[in-house]
Amino acid sequence: MKDTIQIRMYDNCEDKMKKISIVLPVYNGAKSVKKCIKSIFAQDYTNLEIIIVNDGSTDNSEEIIKSVIEEYGRKDVIYIYKENTGVADTRNYAISIASGDYITFIDQDDMYSENYCSSYMGLVDENTDIVVGGYIRVDSEEKELYREHLAEAEWSKYIVTAPWAHIYKRDFLVNNKIEFLKSAIGEDVYFNILAYAYAKNVKICEEELYYWTNNPESVSNSKQAKIDENIDPLFLLQSIYDRMPEVSGKKKEFIEYYFIRYIVWYILFTLKNSEWKKVREKKKEMFDWLETKFPYYRKNPNIKMGLPKGDSLRNRLSVWGIVRLNTLRADNLFLKILKIVL
Repeated sequence: MKDTIQIRMYDNCEDKMKKISIVLPVYNGAKSVKKCIKSIFAQDYTNLEIIIVNDGSTDNSEEIIKSVIEEYGRKDVIYIYKENTGVADTRNYAISIASGDYITFIDQDDMYSENYCSSYMGLVDENTDIVVGGYIRVDSEEKELYREHLAEAEWSKYIVTAPWAHIYKRDFLVNNKIEFLKSAIGEDVYFNILAYAYAKNVKICEEELYYWTNNPESVSNSKQAKIDENIDPLFLLQSIYDRMPEVSGKKKEFIEYYFIRYIVWYILFTLKNSEWKKVREKKKEMFDWLETKFPYYRKNPNIKMGLPKGDSLRNRLSVWGIVRLNTLRADNLFLKILKIVL
């Protein structure tokens, strides 16, 4: 039983619109959480359940959260304080108490466009399991740095594997026991790759309605900036593999390609700040794992410079190049030279 203090306020209106549960985990978010909550309150979609879970913050996040709720007089908020157990457990707990037909997430540094919920729900029909869209990356002053547009292509949904910029049917998540992984890295990757594997109907929102605030000092960035023996990416990949349902056709090809792409990304992302010996050892370990689980991965039809459609040229070239060099046993030399250049 969780140690929680709860403030529950419900709107009694009988709105025929599907209800959306918005989940906001908070940990020491005093600098940004008010702006985040205001963007939730500004939604033009009215049938909401807003679940704010304070994961044992040690700053004055609770005071700010309560004051903004009181300021706006909202009746559709559930505020919960609990002891710190991490973001994966916090999101899983929120899913377990959510009563909405659909669930969406937001991080404490980020914001929604006012039509975020209405635009996503405008794409939903009775068969829709997930809607996913792109995002706008902004700095702390809300200046646009980058825009990720998702085209109407099968691969597009695999580009955004954070929980935000998605709306999920709650029954779909619960019935398939899709939860966040308690892991040092990749709890959201685990959640979304499994969700895509189980989903029968995923739709793409071609608008960018989520504002992701750039934070170079974020925990996820710092943890994955270099190879650390205490943080094992293969635990994440193996955990996804163990829960995977049977898939076939294009879906099987895309999920296999995602594993390949993740391994290439991890090696390149950690290359600059890691010792060469550790890079070489980790690369071998990860490609050996890939060979065991997907023995024909080199024949994946998406390993081409022009595929998969919807992915960036940089990512396509990285995967194609590293896999080809690995096949020729020339990838170590290439990576060593690249490390020197970086």
